[in-house]
Amino acid sequence: MLRRKAREVRFGLLLKLTLFFLILTIPVNLISLSILNSAVKSMHEEATQSTYSKLQFFLDRLEADMEKVKQFEIVLRNDQNIQFLSSAEQMEGYEKVRLYKDLLSKFGMIVANSEYIDDLFVNFYGLGERLSHASGYSKIPVSETELLFDSAKDNSVLQRFYRKVRIANQLTDVLTFALYAPGIFEVPREEVSYVLGMDISLDKFGKLLRSFKVGDSGEAFILDPDKNGYVGSRSRGELEDRIVTVLEQQYADSSQGSLTLDESGESYMVVYQKSKALNWTLAVYVVESDITGSIDRVRHLIRILIIVSIFSIIGISMVTYREIYKPIRLLFNAMRNVERGNHDTRIVSKRKDEFQYVYHQFNQMVIRIEQLIQEVYVQELRLNQAELKQLQSQINPHFLYNCFYIIYRMSQEGNNEIVSEMAEYLGKYFRFITHSAAEEVRLQEELQHSGFYMKIQKIRFPERLDFQFSADPGLMDVYIPRLIVQPLVENAIVHGMEKTNKKIIVSVDVSVNDSFTEIMVNDNGPGVTEEQRMTLESVLADERTHPKSSCALWNIHWRLRYKYGPGYGVDIPAVSLGFKVVLRLPNSRKGDGSDAPDNDRG
Repeated sequence: MLRRKAREVRFGLLLKLTLFFLILTIPVNLISLSILNSAVKSMHEEATQSTYSKLQFFLDRLEADMEKVKQFEIVLRNDQNIQFLSSAEQMEGYEKVRLYKDLLSKFGMIVANSEYIDDLFVNFYGLGERLSHASGYSKIPVSETELLFDSAKDNSVLQRFYRKVRIANQLTDVLTFALYAPGIFEVPREEVSYVLGMDISLDKFGKLLRSFKVGDSGEAFILDPDKNGYVGSRSRGELEDRIVTVLEQQYADSSQGSLTLDESGESYMVVYQKSKALNWTLAVYVVESDITGSIDRVRHLIRILIIVSIFSIIGISMVTYREIYKPIRLLFNAMRNVERGNHDTRIVSKRKDEFQYVYHQFNQMVIRIEQLIQEVYVQELRLNQAELKQLQSQINPHFLYNCFYIIYRMSQEGNNEIVSEMAEYLGKYFRFITHSAAEEVRLQEELQHSGFYMKIQKIRFPERLDFQFSADPGLMDVYIPRLIVQPLVENAIVHGMEKTNKKIIVSVDVSVNDSFTEIMVNDNGPGVTEEQRMTLESVLADERTHPKSSCALWNIHWRLRYKYGPGYGVDIPAVSLGFKVVLRLPNSRKGDGSDAPDNDRG
């Protein structure tokens, strides 16, 4: 009863002080709000005028850049090679290759000198062939022909439209400028001799728009009403849809202007300007509070002042209560976080009383729990992840495609012996990867698997590759972790061949001494500099960060480290010629003896 009365007294006092303070401060607050509203209006007008200036400057630059792109196309129209090829109905041999090579060289120079153009192409309909900077020589796809002709909208020789094309093996939205010779509306489609086109990735406009900022939250986009094209600094969402709808329906005839929209509880200021040359509308929208942020902060401070004044009256009576309740609540929340599995929870406090000792002991307890979990669970998880990534990396679609292509080519040539060998090696190679559940295999099996891979590559590159394996016969039945030799052999071939034209010789040597077993993979390729070798060693030493490059070396190193402990793993010694990798494993090892299919690791 006494406690309830005490609470009622505290509540009554709080209510009285709140009402009294509000009555005293209402006139002052009203005057302050009036001044603030006037300042907001003034800042809004200044922000609008400033945005108009930025929009005009941005549009002037964009118009100049697009005019430069069009001029490139017009210059190419008068190119002698294009004129000659467009009138030819059949051409073969060296002359055709030379003309195509000259055109591709010009295309490359134009693309290199333009920050916008992604691809330059020309379709010669007399020859039925397409020449592209990005994709080279090919036949003209029927779908592209239909798209190019169906996209023409008027009598202009130079047309502009949007489409999707594949650039750098990725389907990309582009803006295409297509030049028809002669004009598509001047002659029937069948008599158009060629179409010269330029593709500009919309992502480049998006990056350019991201550099156009108004405040911290401002976003810009380009609207092309002729083709319903939208290019923005971010993906089109509900807010952008509404802005586009309003601009198209209510402000279509206006060359510039500003408006305010409310969306999802936020008020947005939209400023737009049209380009007559491009028939584009450049619009930018920004949260109004971003423009009037300083005044809003003042308004917020006034509210805080009122609240602080009210709570300061009852604050003293709550000090003792807070001094006991708050630290206990902090400890309670931390314990709940640990209970939910957040073992990185720590209590940070600058107190100098008994609670500081309790917090310190709690932190030490959580650190110890985290260490135990790290030792027992995390290392096992990382080992499994490293093994899984190693297995997945073996299924290389590009390698498989090349093998099937060789089989196809040799079967076309009637070379059945090589087809038979390739099919046999390829089958054994993938059988080893996909049908072994053993974590460890005999050294003989691992070397045999690597040998199948080398024989496949030897068929592909008979004049550029050779290999040799050397191991004491007494070591052949020793068990080692599976798939630790073939990835290193593959690295030696891939990195050796791409950097030199000489014959690559890969050797694998297995030796043993009293302390450990060494598997050395060596090649006579160009090797690496001392700086690059040191960089590789630092990548291998980093346990937590999985690298984008040197992935195979990292996976093998940490598989061995997790399995056998410090002192074992991958070593990259300095050599004067080629590149050398050394695997160190303990001498005494036993296999798990499992030959069942691997259903868990995939």
